[in-house]
Amino acid sequence: MVIGQAPSISDLRNERMYTGPAGRKLLGWLFDAGFAEADMGVSVYLTALTLCFPGRLPGKSTDRAPSAKERGNCRPWLDAVIDHVRPRVIIPFGKMAIDTFLPKASLDEVIGKVFEVDGVTYVPLPHSSGASTWLNSPEHQALLSTAIDRLREVRQTIVEVA
Repeated sequence: MVIGQAPSISDLRNERMYTGPAGRKLLGWLFDAGFAEADMGVSVYLTALTLCFPGRLPGKSTDRAPSAKERGNCRPWLDAVIDHVRPRVIIPFGKMAIDTFLPKASLDEVIGKVFEVDGVTYVPLPHSSGASTWLNSPEHQALLSTAIDRLREVRQTIVEVA
């Protein structure tokens, strides 16, 4: 299960998750980890902390992050989806999603690592949006590469069990 922060304007228009530029980059990372297009929506559930597109930042062309109230309003829905899907692996995508599921830490401390919480494996990924500058440094790109390697290993373990 991939959990980001909110649907984008592209997702809203296309009525599917992760169809905009940041989503396509995220899907590329998943493909690099061994997932296939056919896995998306079948063995990989794509969702977000909030169900609704939060809108644009006033006067800008970038999406607004969902507020704590908006995330709180959607949390029962998200919890119900997690309970229904019962994922073995959750990929929190971006700092907001990572902080929701793992103890608060910097991206440098969590990207490239695998966590086990209550029987669920978490493989955090940074946000792929151009608005995030975290991936601009070579050190962070190396952490992303490590995270993709860890995700590939986790995926392979699950495929071998199935």
